[in-house]
Amino acid sequence: FLMGFSLGAGLALIYASKSSDIKSVIAVSPYTNFYKIENHMWHPNAWIPTLFKKFEPLRWLTIRPGNPFMKKIEPVDIIDKIKIPVLFIAGDKDKTVYPAHTKTLFNRAVCKKKLEIFTNSIHAEDIFITEPEAFITLCCNWLKD
Repeated sequence: FLMGFSLGAGLALIYASKSSDIKSVIAVSPYTNFYKIENHMWHPNAWIPTLFKKFEPLRWLTIRPGNPFMKKIEPVDIIDKIKIPVLFIAGDKDKTVYPAHTKTLFNRAVCKKKLEIFTNSIHAEDIFITEPEAFITLCCNWLKD
């Protein structure tokens, strides 16, 4: 099984389109195309949750960007190649990667799939932070099926 949040959700979908060694994917706040991410950093739903998280400056040193001249694989371009089940999750108040990205990927997917939009939730791991019981129950039930 594979789970990813935000950019990690996009990577999980890309991996699932090329591999047959996983049974299911849970994609939380996935993007369709990196250059179409809205990321309205000035909106309170985008920056206020960051104030309540642990500040991790060393994390930035672990980022390894790819070749900027190489064409990137975008989740929207490979979503129809995924054959395993995918659970799509988004927050309806997400101002970093709008839920329309998740809905587009869900609509284009041809595999077994489910879409869950959390009401009054925002981006990626913040869905888990604000609604842990509902999030864990949803994911566990998905993995049981």
